[in-house]
Amino acid sequence: MELTINNKEGLDAILSVKLTEADYKEDFEKSLKEHGHKMHVPGFRPGKIPTGVVKKMIGKDVKRELVEKFLQKSIQDYLETNNIKLVLSPLSIYHAEDIDWKSDDLEFTYDIGIRPEIKLDIKPLNKLAKYKVDLTDEDIKEDVAKMRKQSGKMNSADKYENSEDYYVTVKFTELDESGEPLDAGLEKTKRFDFKSLPKKLADVINGNGAGFETVVKIADIFSVDELTANFDIEPVSAKDLYPDFKISIIAVTKIEVPEMNEDFIKMYFPNGDVTTEEGFYAEWKTVMDKYYDSQADNILARDAKKKSFSEY
Repeated sequence: MELTINNKEGLDAILSVKLTEADYKEDFEKSLKEHGHKMHVPGFRPGKIPTGVVKKMIGKDVKRELVEKFLQKSIQDYLETNNIKLVLSPLSIYHAEDIDWKSDDLEFTYDIGIRPEIKLDIKPLNKLAKYKVDLTDEDIKEDVAKMRKQSGKMNSADKYENSEDYYVTVKFTELDESGEPLDAGLEKTKRFDFKSLPKKLADVINGNGAGFETVVKIADIFSVDELTANFDIEPVSAKDLYPDFKISIIAVTKIEVPEMNEDFIKMYFPNGDVTTEEGFYAEWKTVMDKYYDSQADNILARDAKKKSFSEY
């Protein structure tokens, strides 16, 4: 048997296989005898049919089946031995019906696509690092506190108290020199939480509830930057505002933070494996460790991609 590869263009090539009778003769004759033992031919006893008769009757089909199996194994062994990687399996160029199966010497051709050898220089990637977030017990407790707050219910409150559990909705009305609402003046209703509420405004409304009203100098409550941020106006417009504003409390709400009880725990761990507050903190740390580790993998993959493109 002779196998050769001739390049056509680039990585495309033709694989040629030449067989002589010696390559398949022994197996061919053995296969004919096996078929002879199974055949029923008038005039011959079962199992006693001469090989020559079997060959005349089905020799072509037996030879074709045998050779095609022989080709598949031989080509595969050749590719593995010579470490040749293909894009796809060899595609036969010949047509089986065009092969002279009575001939002792046979030749077969295939189109093949050789897989290109890719060499990567990974030295630039040695400078990359995978981040590790070390969560402390305080980090976990703070995160769980946020979760409890997010799960809380909002209820109306009689008065605003300057703490993280309270929210207040305030209406601001620009007044003219007579203390009346200015025509086409600024009027804005805004809801504040503890963190977004300016300290000077908190001092004015603290301890008061819905319906409370007072007049303030707006410049005493908000800086120019705070005015532009809270009222969506330009700095120039902020400086042109009338000084007096009426402040009205529209609503005060308080969030009722749920207790760390069975109902709260089951919201996050419904399978019942976690039953205590200590167990909740420990299990949540495991969850967050996995989350940050996954994020670290994503960052590493992103940095590797950026580094690879910048180097080449």
